[in-house]
Amino acid sequence: MDDNRYQGRELAPQLVTELSHALRTPLTSILVYAWLLADNPRKNLSAEEVGFATGIHRAGSALLRRIDHVLGPPSASPAWISS
Repeated sequence: MDDNRYQGRELAPQLVTELSHALRTPLTSILVYAWLLADNPRKNLSAEEVGFATGIHRAGSALLRRIDHVLGPPSASPAWISS
């Protein structure tokens, strides 16, 4: 029984690290693309489309904050994530 507890304690940080990476990596990509679309540098998107991109970025940023709250923040977060 003690052996299982010891093994579980050793695996828990690895699980948190892998879960954190599995959640943050695709979410970060979504946030980057949404931020780029919301910025609309070519001015080729309608106001409605920019609004959708802004909403996606806002919701993704909120989700990332929840993930940070549960799993702990990563060592460094780019400034555009919380903007």
